[in-house]
Amino acid sequence: MFEKILLPYDGSSHAKKAVELVKKLCAGSESRCRVTVMYVLEPYTPPPEAAALDVDWAGVAERSGQAIVADAVQALREQGIAADPFVAVGHPAEEIVGEAKRGGYELIVIGRRGLGLFGEIVLGSVSHKVLHLAPCPVLIAQ
Repeated sequence: MFEKILLPYDGSSHAKKAVELVKKLCAGSESRCRVTVMYVLEPYTPPPEAAALDVDWAGVAERSGQAIVADAVQALREQGIAADPFVAVGHPAEEIVGEAKRGGYELIVIGRRGLGLFGEIVLGSVSHKVLHLAPCPVLIAQ
C-alpha cells in the first residue's frame, strides 16, 4: 500500500485515467493515502511588447495551473482521499522527478503520453523520462 503518491496531471485523457488508477490504489485505505496533484508549466517569457500590458504573467500561470488540477483534486477528495494541488514551472520531467525526490514520495502515477513505445523512445516523452529518472516506483496509466 502506497500512502504518499505524486500524480502529475495535465488534464489529458491519459491523466484522467491516472486519477482513476489512484482511486483504485487507495480503495479501502483512503484515509491513509495522501496525493499531490502536480501540474508543470513550461517556462514562458512574454515578448517585450507585452510589458506595456502590465500583466502579472506568473500569477496568470499559477491560476491556470490551479484550474487544471482542481477537477482531479476534487475527484480524489470526493473519494475520501487527501489531495493537494501543486503547480511548478520548468521542464515537466525534471520538475516531476525533482518533486518526487524532495517530497519523499513512495509512488508516481502518471498518464501515458506519446505515440507508442517507438515514439516515446524517439521523442522522449515526459512519462518515459520520469520512468527512467524517478527515485521511486512509477505506474503509467494507459
